[in-house]
Amino acid sequence: VGMCTHIKNYFKQPVDNKKGSPNYRYGETSYAHSSPFLGSMNPGQSIQTIENNMYRSPIFEHKVPVTDFLIIRNRAGYSIREINAAFTSGQQCPLYEIPTPTSKRSIDFMRKFLQVFIYRLFLKSKDSPRRIKMDEIKKAFPLHLESSIRKCLKPCAVFNRTGVN
Repeated sequence: VGMCTHIKNYFKQPVDNKKGSPNYRYGETSYAHSSPFLGSMNPGQSIQTIENNMYRSPIFEHKVPVTDFLIIRNRAGYSIREINAAFTSGQQCPLYEIPTPTSKRSIDFMRKFLQVFIYRLFLKSKDSPRRIKMDEIKKAFPLHLESSIRKCLKPCAVFNRTGVN
């Protein structure tokens, strides 16, 4: 779930199909009709990548000399580990759009998120008719103005101001 990263080997089959897919030590083979990145793949060419839900990036394996090792430093001290493989990663290709903070998409997302939060508060309410307090919403969304919260409340609520006892 989430950021499960895995190695994938994209392979474009040649027209004559005589050459099989290349054997990589790591990853699963996926047959591609076009390049997973900008640019093109020639028939018979393969590209090894590292992928998750957020991005895809080409990787290139290097030969690791037997004299190389990895030193890990933590609170308990130092640990030494053997290195089985070393990869260089290329430029990441985003697979998921992340809007800028003040863009229309970001503002729409926050508005919808606020609306869902309000509906869930109404569902949790044990009162009849269902009630929620503005303070609960303000606590969850401190950067939102009260006027924008009221705007989101308008389609699903009737406003009744009550004095604090």
